[in-house]
Amino acid sequence: MSTTRLVRTAAAVVLIAAAALGTVALTRSGGSTDASAAAAPISTADQALLHQAEQRLIKQCMTAAGFRYAERPVPPPRTERRFAYIIDDVAWAKVHGYDDPNPAPRSTNPNSAYAQSLSAAEARRWERTLIGDGKQISFELGDGSRISTSDKGCLATARRALYGDLPLWFRARRTSDGLVYIVYSKVQHDPRYVAAMAEWATCVRGRGYAAETPGRLMEVVKQRSKGQSRQAIRAAEIAGAVTEAGCATSTSLAATVRDLHAEHLTKTTAENRREFQQLERLERAALPQAKSVLGHS
Repeated sequence: MSTTRLVRTAAAVVLIAAAALGTVALTRSGGSTDASAAAAPISTADQALLHQAEQRLIKQCMTAAGFRYAERPVPPPRTERRFAYIIDDVAWAKVHGYDDPNPAPRSTNPNSAYAQSLSAAEARRWERTLIGDGKQISFELGDGSRISTSDKGCLATARRALYGDLPLWFRARRTSDGLVYIVYSKVQHDPRYVAAMAEWATCVRGRGYAAETPGRLMEVVKQRSKGQSRQAIRAAEIAGAVTEAGCATSTSLAATVRDLHAEHLTKTTAENRREFQQLERLERAALPQAKSVLGHS
């Protein structure tokens, strides 16, 4: 059983491995109509340029240390439908159930393959050379989760070469990347969300599922269909997803989620506007260096 939801648990807030070898672009909406008050994020093309320059610098650093490193391509944009809180489209659920309608093909990572080809000791040294060790840079996000990274290793060296002030850039970048998770957490803890979820759970129980949350509903569906044929499992997943979506739209939950997400996104963006402005300034200032690294005129 798979899911298209963006996050289900607080553990999804951890942004360590994915962030280590690339940047993640987030679409943000601001709470102010004053164009001068908000920093405009740099373009997708410039983000790609920074990513490519970072990868080139990492490769140069790893090569100097005696290791191979394959530059990672810019991650393709995600195209699949994603439901962050609740499936709220009955027609979609009838067709897809819990499954991702357009799963992105798994891409092989030559760096993982290379590291696995090394001895255990050399693999550890390869990893330390790449991402460093320890957590010399650390700060707390708005939801209380702590994000840390090393200021050593080729990843840190590359980013320092591009952005200069690594702690300042790291805080701004991770605040931007983590915005959606902070908003998600705030929505989930909002009393209006809790009340709407209780209404949804009553609807779900009326349809034969003892589940207080969408995650629990998925678990009930999984347990009920355990050991059955693939066709029966698929039918059970679709029935569960349709129940989830039907109760979301027949109660106040779907509308409440949309309103609360917009409200908390606007508020959280405003609260972190300084970090967004710093990120825009640091990344825009890094573009000439990135072009030089890549040999662009």
